[in-house]
Amino acid sequence: MTREGYSNLSVPEERFDEVRRKLETLDLDLSLAQYAMKVLESSVSKMEYIQKNLSHISFSGIGKNGMALFDEKADELLRVYTKGSKLICSVHKEKPCEHKIFAALHPDFVI
Repeated sequence: MTREGYSNLSVPEERFDEVRRKLETLDLDLSLAQYAMKVLESSVSKMEYIQKNLSHISFSGIGKNGMALFDEKADELLRVYTKGSKLICSVHKEKPCEHKIFAALHPDFVI
Protein backbone atom coordinates (compact mmCIF):
# COMPACT_ATOMS: atom_id res chain seq x y z
CA MET A 1 0.00 0.00 0.00
CA THR A 2 1.30 3.45 -0.87
CA ARG A 3 1.52 6.41 1.43
CA GLU A 4 -1.19 9.04 1.15
CA GLY A 5 -0.26 11.61 -1.47
CA TYR A 6 2.21 9.25 -3.19
CA SER A 7 1.91 6.86 -6.10
CA ASN A 8 3.41 3.42 -6.50
CA LEU A 9 5.39 2.33 -9.54
CA SER A 10 5.57 -1.45 -9.91
CA VAL A 11 8.62 -2.92 -11.65
CA PRO A 12 10.00 -6.45 -11.76
CA GLU A 13 12.15 -7.04 -8.67
CA GLU A 14 15.08 -8.43 -10.67
CA ARG A 15 15.38 -5.27 -12.80
CA PHE A 16 14.77 -3.06 -9.77
CA ASP A 17 17.61 -4.74 -7.84
CA GLU A 18 19.94 -4.50 -10.84
CA VAL A 19 19.30 -0.78 -11.29
CA ARG A 20 19.58 -0.13 -7.55
CA ARG A 21 23.01 -1.85 -7.45
CA LYS A 22 24.22 0.24 -10.40
CA LEU A 23 22.89 3.44 -8.84
CA GLU A 24 24.69 2.71 -5.56
CA THR A 25 28.04 2.60 -7.42
CA LEU A 26 27.51 6.14 -8.74
CA ASP A 27 27.90 7.80 -5.34
CA LEU A 28 24.91 10.12 -5.76
CA ASP A 29 23.22 11.72 -2.82
CA LEU A 30 19.73 10.57 -3.92
CA SER A 31 17.49 7.69 -3.01
CA LEU A 32 16.37 5.41 -5.81
CA ALA A 33 12.89 6.97 -5.68
CA GLN A 34 14.33 10.52 -5.90
CA TYR A 35 16.61 9.54 -8.76
CA ALA A 36 13.80 7.75 -10.62
CA MET A 37 11.56 10.83 -10.40
CA LYS A 38 14.38 13.08 -11.58
CA VAL A 39 15.06 10.80 -14.57
CA LEU A 40 11.35 10.52 -15.39
CA GLU A 41 10.93 14.32 -15.40
CA SER A 42 14.06 14.71 -17.52
CA SER A 43 12.90 12.08 -20.01
CA VAL A 44 9.51 13.75 -20.46
CA SER A 45 11.23 17.12 -21.07
CA LYS A 46 13.51 15.55 -23.66
CA MET A 47 10.60 13.95 -25.50
CA GLU A 48 8.81 17.32 -25.52
CA TYR A 49 11.94 18.87 -27.08
CA ILE A 50 12.15 16.11 -29.71
CA GLN A 51 8.48 16.49 -30.63
CA LYS A 52 8.68 20.29 -30.82
CA ASN A 53 12.07 20.76 -32.49
CA LEU A 54 12.87 17.53 -34.31
CA SER A 55 9.40 16.47 -35.47
CA HIS A 56 10.70 15.61 -38.95
CA ILE A 57 12.77 12.78 -37.44
CA SER A 58 11.10 9.62 -36.22
CA PHE A 59 12.24 6.53 -34.37
CA SER A 60 12.24 3.47 -36.65
CA GLY A 61 13.86 0.77 -34.55
CA ILE A 62 16.50 -0.22 -32.08
CA GLY A 63 19.63 -2.23 -32.82
CA LYS A 64 22.47 -3.80 -30.89
CA ASN A 65 24.37 -0.56 -30.31
CA GLY A 66 22.20 2.12 -31.86
CA MET A 67 18.91 3.10 -33.41
CA ALA A 68 17.36 3.53 -36.84
CA LEU A 69 15.72 6.86 -37.61
CA PHE A 70 13.73 8.23 -40.51
CA ASP A 71 14.37 11.84 -41.55
CA GLU A 72 11.26 13.07 -43.33
CA LYS A 73 12.99 16.25 -44.61
CA ALA A 74 15.72 14.26 -46.34
CA ASP A 75 13.41 11.29 -47.06
CA GLU A 76 16.13 9.09 -45.65
CA LEU A 77 16.44 6.13 -43.31
CA LEU A 78 19.62 6.36 -41.23
CA ARG A 79 21.34 4.90 -38.24
CA VAL A 80 22.89 6.48 -35.14
CA TYR A 81 25.17 4.20 -33.15
CA THR A 82 28.13 4.09 -30.83
CA LYS A 83 31.60 3.08 -31.94
CA GLY A 84 33.92 2.99 -28.97
CA SER A 85 33.35 6.29 -27.19
CA LYS A 86 32.06 8.07 -30.30
CA LEU A 87 28.50 8.66 -31.46
CA ILE A 88 28.24 8.03 -35.21
CA CYS A 89 25.54 9.02 -37.70
CA SER A 90 25.41 6.97 -40.91
CA VAL A 91 24.91 10.21 -42.88
CA HIS A 92 27.10 12.77 -41.07
CA LYS A 93 29.64 10.32 -39.59
CA GLU A 94 31.39 11.99 -36.61
CA LYS A 95 30.16 15.54 -37.34
CA PRO A 96 27.54 17.06 -35.01
CA CYS A 97 24.00 16.68 -36.38
CA GLU A 98 20.38 16.71 -35.31
CA HIS A 99 20.15 12.93 -35.76
CA LYS A 100 22.67 12.45 -32.95
CA ILE A 101 20.76 14.96 -30.80
CA PHE A 102 17.53 13.05 -31.43
CA ALA A 103 19.17 9.73 -30.49
CA ALA A 104 20.92 11.09 -27.41
CA LEU A 105 17.65 12.53 -26.08
CA HIS A 106 15.51 9.51 -26.93
CA PRO A 107 14.84 7.14 -24.00
CA ASP A 108 15.30 4.02 -26.14
CA PHE A 109 18.89 4.94 -27.02
CA VAL A 110 21.18 3.27 -24.53
CA ILE A 111 24.90 3.93 -24.40
